[in-house]
Amino acid sequence: MTMKKFISAALVVAMAAASCADKQDLGITNNNDNNPVEQPAGDGSRTFSADFAEPIAKATPNYNESTHAVTVLWEQNDKVGVYAADGAPAEFTAQAPGASTTLNGNIIEADTYYAMYPYDAEATIAAGQISTALPATQTATADAFMAHLAVASTSSSSFSFMNVCGLVRVYVGCEHVTRIEFKGNADETVAGAITVNAATAEYALAAEGGEKVITVTPPADAATFETGAYYFSVLPQKFSQGFTVTYETADGFKELRQAGNVTIPRSSLVVGKAFTDIQGEGTVDDPFVIKTVHDLCNLSAVLSTGNPNYVKLANDIDMSGVTTWTPINNDRTLENIKEIHFDGKNHTISNFKPTSVTAGIGGDQASFFGILYGSCSNLNIVGANIDQPTMSTTAVLAGSVGYNGRGDLETNIENVHVSGSVTANKVVAGFAANFKNAKFKNCSADVDVKAADKHVGGFVARCDDAGCTAYFENCYATGNVSSTGDGSSKAASRFVGGFYGGNDKDANMTFTNCYATGNVEGDYQNGAFIAYLNGGTVTITDCYATGKVTYLAGGKSGRHIGGIVGVTKGKLNITRCYFAGSLVSGLGEAVGGVLGLAAANSEVTISNSFSIGDLTATTTDVGGMIGDNKDSKSLTIENCYASGTLTGANAGGMIGKNTKAATIKGCKHFTNVELLVGSIIGTLTEEGTNAKLTAEEAANYATASAIATQLGWDGTTTWNLTGATPTLKCFEN
Repeated sequence: MTMKKFISAALVVAMAAASCADKQDLGITNNNDNNPVEQPAGDGSRTFSADFAEPIAKATPNYNESTHAVTVLWEQNDKVGVYAADGAPAEFTAQAPGASTTLNGNIIEADTYYAMYPYDAEATIAAGQISTALPATQTATADAFMAHLAVASTSSSSFSFMNVCGLVRVYVGCEHVTRIEFKGNADETVAGAITVNAATAEYALAAEGGEKVITVTPPADAATFETGAYYFSVLPQKFSQGFTVTYETADGFKELRQAGNVTIPRSSLVVGKAFTDIQGEGTVDDPFVIKTVHDLCNLSAVLSTGNPNYVKLANDIDMSGVTTWTPINNDRTLENIKEIHFDGKNHTISNFKPTSVTAGIGGDQASFFGILYGSCSNLNIVGANIDQPTMSTTAVLAGSVGYNGRGDLETNIENVHVSGSVTANKVVAGFAANFKNAKFKNCSADVDVKAADKHVGGFVARCDDAGCTAYFENCYATGNVSSTGDGSSKAASRFVGGFYGGNDKDANMTFTNCYATGNVEGDYQNGAFIAYLNGGTVTITDCYATGKVTYLAGGKSGRHIGGIVGVTKGKLNITRCYFAGSLVSGLGEAVGGVLGLAAANSEVTISNSFSIGDLTATTTDVGGMIGDNKDSKSLTIENCYASGTLTGANAGGMIGKNTKAATIKGCKHFTNVELLVGSIIGTLTEEGTNAKLTAEEAANYATASAIATQLGWDGTTTWNLTGATPTLKCFEN
């Protein structure tokens, strides 16, 4: 019969470069003096400074999930035993909290002083050897350890404490645990009476031997362990056949046997991943099985850094009672990012509404997954509410999907749907905030998104890092999206898009069969579908956006707004796409039904696409297709159509302002523009060759579906053109 693993078999050991020596090697003489001699008092108080030479000591640890290191701090009124002569210690008291402190007390003058933490009136010293004991029964306190020994010596007035013991950290994630036991598989002595060299922190067993088992009991006045991290101390040594950690619950014993040679030197931290009720080993053939909200909250504790983690959801889960949340995979350190393959099995997680979210290591990422690196499929998260106004990189599903530098793995998200609301600072989205080397298919976000700063999207916010790639197929966003500015500069609310916010660096992306229907509000460089493309190659095919894009009152200008894309600086290809809504700027220019601004060095092709709706650039540059063609390398508009009322000083049926040569072929419009030749371009550098439709001709373009039919769209496989407005067939089933 195989034993169920409740701690990962691949234990992480963060240890000092030290080996365990036996009693003879150390040359330590046991001191079994049971009649302590009181230290003579001095003629006044003495003060020593005190810190820790090693990462583990004292009773208040601060565990770093990335490095598996424990940082410790003094607490005011900590008690330390100080020795000036053979006998019992004088009691000294820590005067202030922190990484270092001062110890005050009374003791005689001596050439050398010795010290031990914690203070023990019965721990005596002789010839620099402290006789003490590591208890075999240790009472647990969550996130603290109460039976650790540290010693120091000095010939001046400064103590630097060294650890005597090794430290084991376990995470209890299941209920009704009444006892935890630790023992060596070869019956090694793990606790008991010892002598410790105060100058080197090495120990030797006392003559009467020691204890073979360490028992950890629940905190005082508690019958069971609450969920959380607990620490206990062991005598450092080599466990020749490994060790076993057992815990007892109301329904019996459960254990992990760690086989082989395992060394726990002093100053080591052995990290047991978790004691939980989660079933499975996390492999592709035996995935972790999440059945309850309790399992879900403890999932992070069982995930492995070194191997892929496979997880499946077995039930619908209601998270109504979860108010504090630590996102799954919450560490941005590359070597600590865990590969996760999460299969929701079409189950639903509801009421994900944490009021407190733990900040990630390396940056905020308030979300269900901090980093989703691997895959996620067949999952619904409904009724979510993430209200964290000061946090960034925030979304319902993940702070980041994929991660550059972690490897070549493409993160795949398929058949995942989220709904609710998100309020945060910047890099904020309904579905996922950052994304890199990722593919999204058959996914949706029905999420209202509110931010105070830039990079905001109804579905995703930012393609992070130069050269990152992403694919979107059959995805949509339906919530309203807004950014209010940072309070001092409204220009902070840039890159706000109904589907995608924007990238600061080159990115190569493909959008196929996607749409956004929410209203968008921001300051400038915003879009009903995509707000801002800094560079790279972006292809948008068979997509659309509706709703209203408005500027932020009191902002920079509300300029550079587009129905499909607000601004592009790279290669942009748009085919069979449409915008049906309205765009309103405040003070500025470059408002386009499909593209607001074709910036310098951009290369733009728009074909078989149309815009219908009223477009307003309060001062200048509004176009049915493009607001401003500003020094692009090339621009082609072919077989396109625009209609609606265009308001602005430079208004054109296709382009509002054109400062570079543009190719316009087979395009029509039915707008209020009457000013120039063919009324295709408001401000010309080359004459337009296409004309405005007559009222009789425009009758053939009376509805959006009629326009799509005139442009030759496929009404059998990709688009449904039977209604007044084209819809995508991929969403009909």
